[in-house]
Amino acid sequence: MKPPKQAVRTPIPDRYMPLPPGDRWLLKEEVLSMLYMSDRTLQRWRSEGIIPYSKIGNKIWYRLSDVEKTLVSRMV
Repeated sequence: MKPPKQAVRTPIPDRYMPLPPGDRWLLKEEVLSMLYMSDRTLQRWRSEGIIPYSKIGNKIWYRLSDVEKTLVSRMV
């Protein structure tokens, strides 16, 4: 009988940085309701590089701090 396989743990890459205190991940739907904008406008902002995002599977995530920075940078 073979011994059970040991789980291989990979170290967290150096580039991994946890979110600072007070920051959190927001779903696309949360950002849409915060900014009172349409899905298409947010999609355009993503494609034009106006707002950074992460995509995991079919979910799109935004950092609260990135949403706030984007708003400040677009103030008139």
